[in-house]
Amino acid sequence: NQPAPLLILDRNINFCKKNNFFDNTFSFIDIGSGCGLLIHYVLNNLDYFQSYHGIEFEKNFFKISKKNLISYKNKNINLIYNDARNLLLEDKKYLIYLYNPFKFDLLRCFFLNNYENIIKNKSVIIYHNDIFIKDIKKNFKFRYLKIFSGTSFIL
Repeated sequence: NQPAPLLILDRNINFCKKNNFFDNTFSFIDIGSGCGLLIHYVLNNLDYFQSYHGIEFEKNFFKISKKNLISYKNKNINLIYNDARNLLLEDKKYLIYLYNPFKFDLLRCFFLNNYENIIKNKSVIIYHNDIFIKDIKKNFKFRYLKIFSGTSFIL
């Protein structure tokens, strides 16, 4: 399980910020947050968000992420031990970070459960290593931008 490349994460979030895709009323969520590395990086380098969320279904990674992020007690962090297929997003604006290696079934379930919420709140999705983007486009009517190789921005 490789961590998402942090320089690409930085580039993608700063691209979204520069183009006003999100503002400080948005929350950041990392779907498949692993050990919490991305959230740690965002908190230290890209602290633009109202709150921070990580969802992880692998119990050991989830426990490690809780330990790794314990020093951020003064930040609004919510780590969720759950399968993304069962996740229902709260009714608010998100910058959603998806770093694939997911099966399309997982992505499809996540989008089916949260499509209306994402549209209603004008949430933004950064989908890196976007191997299933064609399948997502067939099934969900979002606005899609392809600026960088391997990354799709879903608006």
